[in-house]
Amino acid sequence: MPKGYKIEGQVIIPTNSKYQVQLTVEGNTTKPIAKDDDTMKFTSTTAKAAVRDYIKQAVGKGLINKSWLEKFDNGNLTSGDFEGMKIIIAQRSE
Repeated sequence: MPKGYKIEGQVIIPTNSKYQVQLTVEGNTTKPIAKDDDTMKFTSTTAKAAVRDYIKQAVGKGLINKSWLEKFDNGNLTSGDFEGMKIIIAQRSE
């Protein structure tokens, strides 16, 4: 922590990545201090369509299950998920 900073409250750091870091401050109010914004965002519809097509083809070949495509379509696929999925596809393609 930088010199001169002081935490006024209680910081809760979860042991599970599904939960956010939280700060409990005066009045026992709990506020999330870390936002989960790792979901994939695209600046190009062409790039988004290419990623969706890549996932759809892998599902069609039986390399991954359909839940990956559903997760992408629902906007819940993270960059980490996508990187892991690419490794799974590569390993199963060998």
